[in-house]
Amino acid sequence: MTAVVTNAGGKVTARYTYNITVTEIDFDNVQDLPVELWITNTTVGADTAGFVTTSETRTNGNNSATVLTVKVSAQSAYAEEGVLLSSLVPVKGYKSDNDKVETVYWKGTVQTTQPLPKGDDLSNAGTDFTRIRYWNNAWEYQDGSEWKAISSTNTVVAYYLQINNVSPEITTGTQHYGNPPTSNPGSSGNGFTLTAFAVVYPDGTLSRTEQQMYETGMIRGYYGSTSFELGAIFAANNSTYRVSKMTVTWGENVTGTSSSATWNSMSGTYGEDWGVNWDKTTNSAGDEWYKEKTYWENGDSEIPTINDSTLKFTYGQKNAVLILIYLEVVETENTLNIIYWDDNGNKQITTNPMPIPVVVAPNVTFIPMGENGIQQVSAVTAGTFTLDDDAYIKNSSGAKQGFNKNLSTVPGVPGVYLSGLYQYVSAEISGDGMTLTLHFNVKDTSDTKTFVSAPSQYQVPMVSLAPVSVKLVCSSPLLL
Repeated sequence: MTAVVTNAGGKVTARYTYNITVTEIDFDNVQDLPVELWITNTTVGADTAGFVTTSETRTNGNNSATVLTVKVSAQSAYAEEGVLLSSLVPVKGYKSDNDKVETVYWKGTVQTTQPLPKGDDLSNAGTDFTRIRYWNNAWEYQDGSEWKAISSTNTVVAYYLQINNVSPEITTGTQHYGNPPTSNPGSSGNGFTLTAFAVVYPDGTLSRTEQQMYETGMIRGYYGSTSFELGAIFAANNSTYRVSKMTVTWGENVTGTSSSATWNSMSGTYGEDWGVNWDKTTNSAGDEWYKEKTYWENGDSEIPTINDSTLKFTYGQKNAVLILIYLEVVETENTLNIIYWDDNGNKQITTNPMPIPVVVAPNVTFIPMGENGIQQVSAVTAGTFTLDDDAYIKNSSGAKQGFNKNLSTVPGVPGVYLSGLYQYVSAEISGDGMTLTLHFNVKDTSDTKTFVSAPSQYQVPMVSLAPVSVKLVCSSPLLL
């Protein structure tokens, strides 16, 4: 049908074409399709404004939960190409027994059995789909390119992910739910585990301290089982930073791996009385970093995802896992640069990327102006200045991004700079405030290393990369 709009003089000013679908179906007599809202094996609540819903209490032994069901009308799904299920259910929700734990829609699944509270995890079972339709007088879901009927014995489930705000740049969604360690997790038979998250910026600095990783982590129970999968973990990018890789590091609660290990008693000293001992490795400079394994790199898939069925918590073994999310910059005109400089060789030190970018708000430089620029106790000016260890700058996402003065942990640094011979000496800001140069030089020549060998002992001064003299102290005749 075409509608014509004319003005007062009769001139046509617009034409609108409408496609009207005419059907003899009496939609009022078609039964709605019930879609239950779940995360793992517990129920999801949501703002139901604009949706037709029902709720019921479902029990499973001593466990019970309120199951929220969205009633999808046949008329809303009447299209040959089908309709996205995500448009027919709430996009966001919350864990029904803890409205502080936020969730976001993940996927639709047709199950052959009905989910039960604290029952078997069915989120990896059934048949996943994205579109449903009411067509040919039947409810159907799209399995690949084929449309299949939804039978009366099927349960249609909308599964949700738990939202974890890792940093202003990155949000993650996890297949399985968990509570923060600040709340009493209750009893789960074989104790609990922790999943923690942190962002790694391009210069190797972390968005969280280890204490903050713990405090913002997810506690999840065994509930009588002896192992369970980590589950799928997704990361969402924003406009100025994107994920370059995601890694996994295992750890152990400082109070042990048994069911008596405590997670919510955060009193005393972190790392001694409470916390996690993360698996770490020591580089040639003597600096520690996480003993991580990469499970996703840029190019592996469109959405950064860790989803490996071999990643499992096992009772009595490591009971904490750290997900490190490495970021790279989508450079804009509001990008500042950090250069690492070798004063001994009078050259720029190779980094990846080179120089290291920091995206900031428009008209922001390293020189402080209010809450912008480098924030620290010591004065900051163009030229040489003192860079405090806890100095930071707010990036374009509003995150407080620090500065890495530990050269051996800066990504892309090669060869001799990983040896521990170099140390940070000073910082310098360019006249326009757009470049921060961190200066490094060889360490004090008074340091010595002793090598013991029978029958002689050698003391070798560590003086720089230049030739050194060697003093021999003989304890017996040399065999020449």
